[in-house]
Amino acid sequence: MKNRTKDACSKKGFAAMVTALFMAICMCSTGFAMDLGDINLGKIDLSGCIEIEVGFEDNGVDDEDSSDISLATAEVGLEATPTDWLTGFVLFSWDDDEEEMIFDEAHITLGGSDSIPYYLQAGKLYLPFGVYETNMISDPLTLDLGETVDNAIQVGVDMGGVSAAAYIFNGDSDEVDEDDAIRCFGASLAYEYSSDTFSLAVGADWMNNLFESDGLIDVAEDHSGIVDYVDGYALHTLACMGPVAFMAEYVAASDDISFADKTEIDAPAAWALELGYTVELAGKETTFALGYQGSEDAVDILPESKLLCSVGMGFNDYFSAAVEYATAEDYDTSDGGSGEDVDTVTLQLALEF
Repeated sequence: MKNRTKDACSKKGFAAMVTALFMAICMCSTGFAMDLGDINLGKIDLSGCIEIEVGFEDNGVDDEDSSDISLATAEVGLEATPTDWLTGFVLFSWDDDEEEMIFDEAHITLGGSDSIPYYLQAGKLYLPFGVYETNMISDPLTLDLGETVDNAIQVGVDMGGVSAAAYIFNGDSDEVDEDDAIRCFGASLAYEYSSDTFSLAVGADWMNNLFESDGLIDVAEDHSGIVDYVDGYALHTLACMGPVAFMAEYVAASDDISFADKTEIDAPAAWALELGYTVELAGKETTFALGYQGSEDAVDILPESKLLCSVGMGFNDYFSAAVEYATAEDYDTSDGGSGEDVDTVTLQLALEF
């Protein structure tokens, strides 16, 4: 039976989001009313990143060993700032699987400057759901579960250490018997504090359809769609005191998910804990890191647990090298997994500018 109460709440939430977006545009109009003749087209910044990785893997799940050299990252970003209230950003990224360049990001931002703390952002962007900070080479399990990039409209404010944002987007998955329309939305709230010896960042994020994330959208499509959207939430804490850094993050679905093909899965969740220590060795900034990550009810999506350690050294402002060891344990056979481990060693050379 169709959940009419949930549908009504979703429609009210969407209407409230559109109303807030309209009000934000009206509020921004005064700050944006400037003479476009003052635009300086020379304010264009170029940035980029190249990461080459050598990986060795002992895969107990497939019972085979492998090694490879890969172009893990190749990105070029262009940011144009014609005025202090207008910014355009494009990020070109190499997709090693498809062997082609893609537009990873492309968006316009109105506001978001020192004089205008509120902003409106539209285009293809990474939605503010999770932060996924790490000193490791590999991505945390929380990113694999929650990271979401889509064409969206976002409004927000960043003032006095407090940042808040709300966004709407269409997405690729639709509820059964619903039109292909803008029905996905979310919100984010965060606080940051910093002094000479200590910094702290905490935040909470919410999205009404977690299965729009890059790690879960294929699951939804494999089961012919979703009966009802399931909310997702993310919590994070980042703290630094001198050379020591601590990171903790949790991402989860709020409820079990039912698919159009009559199958159901339990609400997946992932968490990540990490401790880092930075010191100078031979005059080079070196970071030692230890991490422990895990998941719940994510069979065939994520490993059940993962232990990692890494060492990274920055030789200058542009070039760095790192090595990481990780061992990931799959779910037990009684839970639908293999019960086997996957051990990896990764070497990375990185250039950023």
